[in-house]
Amino acid sequence: MHIAAPPEFKQEVELKNVGGDVIIFFDHPEQAVVGVDAVYTDTWISMGDEADTQRRLEAFANYQVNEELLAHAPAHCLVMHCLPALPGREISPTCLRFDRSLVFDQAENRLHTQKAILSWLLDVNEM
Repeated sequence: MHIAAPPEFKQEVELKNVGGDVIIFFDHPEQAVVGVDAVYTDTWISMGDEADTQRRLEAFANYQVNEELLAHAPAHCLVMHCLPALPGREISPTCLRFDRSLVFDQAENRLHTQKAILSWLLDVNEM
């Protein structure tokens, strides 16, 4: 797994037995997407981080998933985002909806998973 983040936002990852796989950190997203099968991004400003908005926008400005970034990735590379997305910030509007985007399939799968969990919880409570 390749992780690209501004140096001040890198999180320490404790590596346990990961079956020989390696997590590699990159300061530049262009380096991180070389040879990957999928690029996954998330919102830059999570709930509770709003006070830090300007600093985060400046730090992550060069980390947007866009056509220029994907030019460094293999042609088969898929794009993922857990939503909600802010097109124009962490992902370009075209990458959000282009032919190799799995973003809306992810959202649909999450919906079905959440429904299954709710159904299970309701069944458990009836016992």
